[in-house]
Amino acid sequence: MIDIQLVGGMLLGFFLTISILSYLLLDDNLLFRLGAYVLVGVSAGYLLAVMISSVMLDQYLAPLLYDFSLDKIPLLLILLVLGLLLLARMDPRGSGMAFIPMAFLVGVGAAVVVGGSLTGTFLPQAVAAAEPSLLPSDPWSMLENWCVLLGTLTTLAYFHFGARPRGGAAPAAPPVIGPVIQVGKVFLALTLGALYAGALLSALSLLVERIYFLVQTIVLLVIGGTV
Repeated sequence: MIDIQLVGGMLLGFFLTISILSYLLLDDNLLFRLGAYVLVGVSAGYLLAVMISSVMLDQYLAPLLYDFSLDKIPLLLILLVLGLLLLARMDPRGSGMAFIPMAFLVGVGAAVVVGGSLTGTFLPQAVAAAEPSLLPSDPWSMLENWCVLLGTLTTLAYFHFGARPRGGAAPAAPPVIGPVIQVGKVFLALTLGALYAGALLSALSLLVERIYFLVQTIVLLVIGGTV
């Protein structure tokens, strides 16, 4: 027995995949725009559903209905006022009031980004550079540890902003830091190259997976076999 829902899902995925891949042959066209619009619309709808269920229902209405207490009233009132001020942006006359909740959103977002950068990148990198022994018994471990330390220090030196203009010439770094900055450029180039290669491999893997899906769908629906 044929599963209509499964076949419909495969056909829809087949059509959307062809729509997106048509950009490679026909550049910007109607099929590509249709696939892009569907992707943006589904993403926006999913985000709205998550915001309603996880923010409005779970974090605002649920405390009022199931876990109500007097000490939560000030916080809930603040959230209600900020939400109403944010909705005021829909009216051009009240758009100025929307800057208050927007300032809170930007401030909290910046704090989260800075905190995540410190705890997720800067501190682990500092620990990785300082914790390993620089004179281990294994020569390969010693080379790796010295490379980590050298790459960290020279990359940080690359972002040295102490260069000063001299007359009409372009700003130049101090003579002591100049060679160190050049080494930092090498480490940055290697890192960016590795990141670009990883992104390219991910894109190629996704492309191969989509092509395999197209072939599998054609074989399954037309021939009746499997790949």
